[in-house]
Amino acid sequence: MEGLRQQSKPSAQDERGYGSVNPGTVHRKAAKKPRTTYAPAVIDPKSQQPSGSQPGAGLSGSHEFCDEG
Repeated sequence: MEGLRQQSKPSAQDERGYGSVNPGTVHRKAAKKPRTTYAPAVIDPKSQQPSGSQPGAGLSGSHEFCDEG
C-alpha cells in the first residue's frame, strides 16, 4: 500500500515538474531548432537557386503571380 501511495505522489510531482520543464525545454529547443534550421535553410536555397531551377522558378512564379495579381 505504501508503495502505491509513494508512486502516486511522484506521479503528481512529475506532472507538475513536466509542465514547468516543458515550456523551458520547448523554448530552448525552439530557439536552437530555428537557428540551426535557418542557417541551412538560407544556405540551401542560395546554393540550390543557381544550381536548381525548380526552387528558383517556384519562387519567381509566386512573386510574378503576386505582382500581376
